[in-house]
Amino acid sequence: MSSKKSIKKKDQFIMSEKVIRHGLDPKTADVLATLIYKQDYWAKEGKLSEWKGKEWFFISLDDIEAETCYSKSIVSKCIKKLVTEGLVSKKRQGLNKPNLYSVNKSAVKAFKKSKTPNFDKWQKELRKKSSSKKIDTERNTKNEESGNLNFAEQEASKLSTTNNKNTNNKNTNNLTNRASSESEFELEELFESLIEKFRYSEEELKNEDLNSIFELLVKLVPEFQYFKMSESDKNLIIQMIESDIKPFKLFFKLYQNAEHIQKNEKDVRFGNLFVGILNMIDNFNNAML
Repeated sequence: MSSKKSIKKKDQFIMSEKVIRHGLDPKTADVLATLIYKQDYWAKEGKLSEWKGKEWFFISLDDIEAETCYSKSIVSKCIKKLVTEGLVSKKRQGLNKPNLYSVNKSAVKAFKKSKTPNFDKWQKELRKKSSSKKIDTERNTKNEESGNLNFAEQEASKLSTTNNKNTNNKNTNNLTNRASSESEFELEELFESLIEKFRYSEEELKNEDLNSIFELLVKLVPEFQYFKMSESDKNLIIQMIESDIKPFKLFFKLYQNAEHIQKNEKDVRFGNLFVGILNMIDNFNNAML
């Protein structure tokens, strides 16, 4: 990682809006976001083609695949869906000539407005459902306890580069002894809001952005309270922000790892909060391809 004040989101594909992702589907929404970006780019360059009252531009399926990491067959299906929804127009130019595309931004705006109420309702119901469950019951299921500990030992070796480690003995009988007075639910809600804020922000990530998440995470384990954020810690936090995994799922795993640390099943190392997180991200990304 660079030590510059501003940290760039490298190699991140063009992110679509949450409402549109929910109203269409994530892949189609990402393809739409790529087309909008490309149309805006050529508009700034003054290289859009006018025809029948629309502005057209060229982009190959290879280019869209490179931006979204979705195969050309998936991209083609997404474009077909966008055309059916009236959000994008496609123009065939004839033999051996590339297709042209035009995004109907008014239709996109209207689509987003029409889908926002359903999205808000769905999101509230999901959060209500999540908060209504007793998190201790969820975390102590046998499925979570079995199969993860062996992997945890392997994953921990990948995360051992963090400088934050505490080898002092600790009381393993008091798992409710947190470093702050915030409740578990409050920490989860704050974590989710920060992750979503930085994921969908148009601005570059800054050190203070990453530190706000770091300061939240150190509250999960009392021994972390004097830790300072290292470059390795920044890397791990950035990977969570740039992933597409639901924030509450990430927090669930982080909290579970915090309990393993409290029980002396993992070393008091900040990187051990992330055991299994990188594997979650890899599995999610592979499933999206």
